[in-house]
Amino acid sequence: MSSGIQSVKAMYYCANNDILFIDNDRLRKLSQGIVSTLAGTKEAGFNGDGIPAVSAQLNSPLGVSMSKGGEIYIADKLNHRIRKIDIFGKITTIAGTGQAGESQPAESAYLNGPAGIFLDENDNIFIAEDLGHRVRFIDRSTSLIVTLAGTGEPGYGGDGSLATQAQLNGPEAVILSGTGAVIISDTYNHAIRTILDNNLITIAGTLGTNGDSDGSLETKLYYPMGLTITPYQALLIADSWNDKIKMLIDEAPMMALATDCNNFAMACCVNVIDRNPFATQCHCISGWDGTYCDIPVCNGVRADRGACGGSSKGDCTSPNKCTCKNGYYGSDCSQFSCPGRYEDSIDCYGHGTCIAPSTCSCDAGYSGYFCDQFPCPDCHGHGVCTGPNTCYCLTAGWKGSDCSIPICFGNSQDSACSGPTNGKCTSPDGCSCNSGWTGNNCQTPTCTNNCNGRGECVGPNTCSCISGWGGVDCSMPACNCPAVGYQYCAGPNTCACISGYSGPNCDIPVCSGGCGNGYCSSPGTCTCNPGWTGADCSTFTCTNGCNSHQQCTGPNTCTCNAGYSGPNCESFSCSNNCNGHGMCVAPNTCACYSRWSGSDCSIPQCDTGCNGHGTCVGPNVCVCNSGWASHSTGCNTFTCPNDCSGHGTCDGPNSCTCNSGWTGLDCSIVFCFGNTQDLACSGPTNGKCTSPDVCSCNSGWTGNNCQTPICTNGCGSNGVCTAPNTCTCNDGWMGSDCSLPICPNQCSAHGKCVSPAICSCTAGWTGNDCGMAICTSGCLQGSCTSPNTCTCKEGWKDLACSGPTHGKCLSPDACNCTSEWTGPQCDKPVCINGCGNSNQGLCVAPNTCECKEGWTGTDCLTPICFGNSQDSSCNGPTHGKCVDLAVCDCTSEWTGSQCEIPVCKSGCGSSNQGLCVAPNTCECKEGWTGADCSIAICFGKTQDSACNGTNGKCVSPDACNCTSEWTGSECEKPVCINGCGNSNQGLCVGPNICRCKEGWTGKNCLTPICFGKVIIVNGVFLIYDNVYSEMIPC
Repeated sequence: MSSGIQSVKAMYYCANNDILFIDNDRLRKLSQGIVSTLAGTKEAGFNGDGIPAVSAQLNSPLGVSMSKGGEIYIADKLNHRIRKIDIFGKITTIAGTGQAGESQPAESAYLNGPAGIFLDENDNIFIAEDLGHRVRFIDRSTSLIVTLAGTGEPGYGGDGSLATQAQLNGPEAVILSGTGAVIISDTYNHAIRTILDNNLITIAGTLGTNGDSDGSLETKLYYPMGLTITPYQALLIADSWNDKIKMLIDEAPMMALATDCNNFAMACCVNVIDRNPFATQCHCISGWDGTYCDIPVCNGVRADRGACGGSSKGDCTSPNKCTCKNGYYGSDCSQFSCPGRYEDSIDCYGHGTCIAPSTCSCDAGYSGYFCDQFPCPDCHGHGVCTGPNTCYCLTAGWKGSDCSIPICFGNSQDSACSGPTNGKCTSPDGCSCNSGWTGNNCQTPTCTNNCNGRGECVGPNTCSCISGWGGVDCSMPACNCPAVGYQYCAGPNTCACISGYSGPNCDIPVCSGGCGNGYCSSPGTCTCNPGWTGADCSTFTCTNGCNSHQQCTGPNTCTCNAGYSGPNCESFSCSNNCNGHGMCVAPNTCACYSRWSGSDCSIPQCDTGCNGHGTCVGPNVCVCNSGWASHSTGCNTFTCPNDCSGHGTCDGPNSCTCNSGWTGLDCSIVFCFGNTQDLACSGPTNGKCTSPDVCSCNSGWTGNNCQTPICTNGCGSNGVCTAPNTCTCNDGWMGSDCSLPICPNQCSAHGKCVSPAICSCTAGWTGNDCGMAICTSGCLQGSCTSPNTCTCKEGWKDLACSGPTHGKCLSPDACNCTSEWTGPQCDKPVCINGCGNSNQGLCVAPNTCECKEGWTGTDCLTPICFGNSQDSSCNGPTHGKCVDLAVCDCTSEWTGSQCEIPVCKSGCGSSNQGLCVAPNTCECKEGWTGADCSIAICFGKTQDSACNGTNGKCVSPDACNCTSEWTGSECEKPVCINGCGNSNQGLCVGPNICRCKEGWTGKNCLTPICFGKVIIVNGVFLIYDNVYSEMIPC
């Protein structure tokens, strides 16, 4: 009694031999002789969920069960809940406390006194609802609750009929048999019932009658409550008011246990060959033994004598069927298993030896319960550890016991990257080359400037130069230049003049830009002719200078300054001759007469300055500004427009101070109530301001400011007058005087609007707008479209649309459809040829397909490409054919998604010179020609005739590539490398051929001719005695 057990109501036997039981509003556990409380406080009630179960209140719990995961479920009867205790000891509600209903979430469903609970192998929950007179089922995969049996009303009617239409009376327990049958303890009907083919059938007890009798199917029970199934699949019943445990085996008569079979009775025999009422012992069938043939035999050993390896290894539950304990397996439970083993698979994951159930002896290098733990190297992120200190490299390009050695092009370490002298492998196929080497495998040497393209790099910074070049990087040309003039080696065997010299021997100085009025005497230095100066002799000078009235404008040429004339620029003049108001005293300089000023004496002067209120237009003559008047010679008197219209005082130029009620520049605008003109008197539409604060209202308006509209007929109490004879009606009213109510759709012409939104409907119509017709017989498969007139759905007929047209009902839920319809209710049309091979359409009526987008045809087998089908799509049939949804198969001459783009096999130019406009037909852009638009046109000519034939080549429209001897846009100008004179002394008429002008000769027209004789220029000195010239040094 120290455990405090007072009133045990239900028990559950656990696989580990613990016993759960309900005692005095608590859930308790008996484990190895020790009783502990798991839930409940001994005080009936409900104090919430999500709290430790030991502190939660229960209220008359009657049922307890357990899931495969060890969670405990309680039928908390008078709290009307199914509650769960998780493995951490926290309690929650999983069903109950909500609105009643079917196929709704269990936690919101209404339960009424759940008493019995049972969990199947999938943890689905069966509930015996005592006060609700039903058996409920919670599907754990969907969390929905449904009723399996009972109507919710107590009784025993409907036995043998549909379970959900049959009555139960206070069911206290529910259980699932080994065959999956739902068995119910219908306590207050004194019967045991089962659900068979969705029907509720009594299998024990006399329905509605209590009593105590055994040995026949008509036995009597008295308030049966608890149920359980023995390992031999016999049903045990707690016959509560008879104080007996009774057993039901298959369909055999029910027999009382515990008190009736203490002495031998034939009725107690269960697995016998025959039932001889005079026999003194049971004759057991094969596989059974014991006084009453109720003990199974496995492998020749009885269940109670060590069969199946004894109670520690397994239990003999039926003939030759051992149910092994955890850790054992085999037909006689003699074999034990270890982690990693499933029947004949490998023990201990192949890394140990199974020495006892679930006990491994691990091999060297392995540890852990499963022998699956071992020391591992890092593997450096390139592999996985597969054994003690062993990596399996997953990432390509890595090797080694710890996957840390990269592989480059099939080699690793010293042999990779042409190493070790050339480089080192640092990542898969990734070489880090040493100085002087490059290439993905460091196989290529590097040289400074890559030998400048004039040799081959044969080793790090080692070049093998081609002929004519030398130096470390092949940058130095090799040649033999003559020791005359100013020359240097510019390229292999090529001599060139140094900067500043030209000519065959590089002895002629060059002045860039020429010496237009002189000659080049040394590189960049000009010697100028008389009258010229400057670096390029382009600046003229006057040797003897010019006087103060002159400027030097050319070589030794003086020009008079502006305003001066005469041989020595001694005369001067004034513009406009000082306008006759003064005297010219110097070039464009006047001395003005009295009351005149300005550079040309054109500005008059007034003594008073017109008082600052006017403009001086002549000597002492003023034109006054607006608002001022002239008196004597000034503008000193102000005026106002219209003398302020008699409504104000002039107190400044054009400045009136208006009397009260008037405004405007001249006080001519009147005020009414703070507004003027169009804004006054609510105007201009309502009225007009005629004098200060006096309005003359237009027709339809009234009020001191003409602000109030007049409605002749008024607007009643349903509106407001907002404009002359215009009412703004309140919601729900209309009409010129707001006297007409408004109804939805104005009662749909089937009634009368009697007040806002209220219709009085005519007979046969209803609804807030009288838009709903009334059909007294209903329209079961249609809609009521006018009084007592139904419009039936497809497949239905007669007055109430209750007669099908697609078939005939032959028996309950069995329709005989016509050839054009199918389906359980003949509601699916038949299309004989189908609607496409791959769900391209939908059969919407007999032999009528509704094709999906992209398909057409009577059977939806014809694809549509870009809005067209077959011949009209893909620019067909000549360009291509539609072969699938938006997929065109083009001919060889066309391409593009719709076969709209022609194909030109040779193209139309390599740089977009033309456009392919038809198969193998190019339309060339301007400047190009030829079948493939590859021939350029230069200045209207092509090929041999362009660019003056052999002088150059036409490479693109109007672009010639000239030879070295010709230049110009069309290669029409010859090139003379050394020119034809420094100052236009000759003309280049052919490649390196000059035609010299008169007075010049020589290959480059640089030699002057004096008096028909050729002179010799030696530097800047002449050695021909009788030569003279002013411009040319002869």
